Amino acid sequence: MGTYKILMIYFSILSIILSITEITLQPYTISIEMCTVLLSDENVFFGIGALSFAAGSCAAILPIFPIHFVFRYWSIRKSRKLEYFKGFHLIFWLFVPILVGAVWGIIVGFLFGPNDITTEFIRGPIESKFGISMESIEYIAVHVTSLDSSDNFENLKYLLASSFIAVIMVTSGIIVVFYGIKIYFAIGELILAGESDYTRNLQKQFYKALMVQTCLPVVCVFIPMGAAYFLPILDIDINTFSEISMSVYSIYPAIDPIPTIIFISNYRNAVLDFCFCRDEKRVAPEENCVDT
Repeated sequence: MGTYKILMIYFSILSIILSITEITLQPYTISIEMCTVLLSDENVFFGIGALSFAAGSCAAILPIFPIHFVFRYWSIRKSRKLEYFKGFHLIFWLFVPILVGAVWGIIVGFLFGPNDITTEFIRGPIESKFGISMESIEYIAVHVTSLDSSDNFENLKYLLASSFIAVIMVTSGIIVVFYGIKIYFAIGELILAGESDYTRNLQKQFYKALMVQTCLPVVCVFIPMGAAYFLPILDIDINTFSEISMSVYSIYPAIDPIPTIIFISNYRNAVLDFCFCRDEKRVAPEENCVDT
């Protein structure tokens, strides 16, 4: 359980960082014609770097899920490839989310940061809606101009950034679906392979928790993030959607551990023992010593 525990702790740390960033910046998303703006009037002292860090923190969570699915499958199969999750190889896996988050944060900071054209375009709606001046806020904006516009540089920036995040999202999704199906059938083969009921049930618990934990960020993080970057080109007003999505996005780190507590019996029993002041001693079967 050592590697799995490290992956879960690492994921929790990234979620905590995301939550702290959300609390500190209190960002708000607004749609203005073919432009989506993420703005904050908190901690303006840190400038565009703070919003870039927030965007990077969000993107860093994306590669975690395919990594978890790959590890779970190799663990079930007792593959020799598990050696790639030990030592310096494990450091490489842990570095991937940081790399993705850093690249996305840099892209957002350089391509979607404040500029004169976008500032003047959004000045009126923001000052009338929030009653604040543009000089007192920081923002990043996905601004898509019309195809017949003389300034197509904004469209080029949008295309480059959208291509990067689309590749990351699609690649992660394909890996999760591919290994999710393989895990499902691998668990069904455990009994035929001579594995005990305990081991099979334990793997099922991990699989169920992992599936739900994958659905949560899709709904709470990736759909809002994807909508913010891809809907502007369709000139779709997402103001009502953005208010709902920001609320869902904010509660994600808090609800993320719930599937693990519900589906994995050891965690569930520990929580129930604590909540109801139970002092029940449970003797784990020998299969509990199986190292995954």
